[in-house]
Amino acid sequence: MTPEVPARLHADPIGETVLNSDGGPDGLGGWQPNAAEVSFATRITGASSVAAKGEFDRPPGAVELGWTATLADLVLGRAVLAAVPRNRSGVTVNLRIDWFTAQLPPAPTISGTASVMNFADDFAVARGELFSADSSTLALLVGRFKLFGSDDLPPPPVIEDVRLPNALSLSNFLELEYGHVDALRTVAHLEAALVFANPAGVMHGGAQAAAFCTAAEHLAAQDGPGWRMLDIDVHYRAPVAVSPEVLQLSSTVVRRSRSLMRIDMTLAAPDATVLTQASATLAGPPR
Repeated sequence: MTPEVPARLHADPIGETVLNSDGGPDGLGGWQPNAAEVSFATRITGASSVAAKGEFDRPPGAVELGWTATLADLVLGRAVLAAVPRNRSGVTVNLRIDWFTAQLPPAPTISGTASVMNFADDFAVARGELFSADSSTLALLVGRFKLFGSDDLPPPPVIEDVRLPNALSLSNFLELEYGHVDALRTVAHLEAALVFANPAGVMHGGAQAAAFCTAAEHLAAQDGPGWRMLDIDVHYRAPVAVSPEVLQLSSTVVRRSRSLMRIDMTLAAPDATVLTQASATLAGPPR
C-alpha cells in the first residue's frame, strides 16, 4: 500500500510540507495527548494526510539531547497514523536520531516535522527533522513502524498523573538509579511508570529512547568530560508494560578510540528478558 504523496514531499520531505488538518474533533486528525507526551511537554501542532509537526517545551536550563527523543517518536508516529485508515494503527519498531548539535539551544521551544516515505507490507517508514527557533537543523529522524488493526489495541489508560519536566537532569526526571558504574559499563534501574505510558498502556518509545540517551552520556562521562551524542539507534523488541516492577538498563562500551565511542544498551525485564536494544555513537573532546 502506497499513500498518495504530493511531489513536494518526495523532493523535500522535511521542509515546509505540513499543513493543519480538520480531520478530527481537535483539528489534528483526532490526536489527543497521552501521559508520556504530557510528561515530556510535547504536543502535535498540525497534520496532513501524510505528515505531522509538533513541539517540545524545553525545561529552563536543560541541554541534554535526549529530552527531544519523545518529540522525535511522536512526530514520526503521528505522520504514519495520519496516512493509514482509521481502523489501522502502528507501533515503533526502530527509531534512529542523528544529531547535528552538541546540546539543546537556549530557545524555549524545539520543533519537529515528519512525513511518511513509504509503506511495505505491514510496515511504514517515516523521516523527519528537529529544528530550533531560528530554523537550524538539530537532528534528522527515521522511524520504522509495524502496522496492525487498531481493534487489537486495549483501551487507552486514564492519565491519573503526569511528571512535568522541572529538572535540568534527564536522569533525575526519569528517576534512573545507578546500581553499578565503572569505566566500561553501567547498570541502572528504571520504572516503567504510568506517567511515561502511551495509549496502548506501555512505556512510550520516546521515553525509552530518552533513557538510553542519558545512560549513554553518563557512561561516556566516566572517561572524562566533553563526550557528546552523535546518534542513537533504538530497536523495540517487545512492549514494555506499565508496571511498578523495576527494569534494568545496562550500558556497555564496545568500542572506543580517541575521537569516537560506541555504546550498546539493553532494557530488560526483571526476568532478564531483553525488551529494547539501542546503540549510541558519541564524539570525544578535542585532544
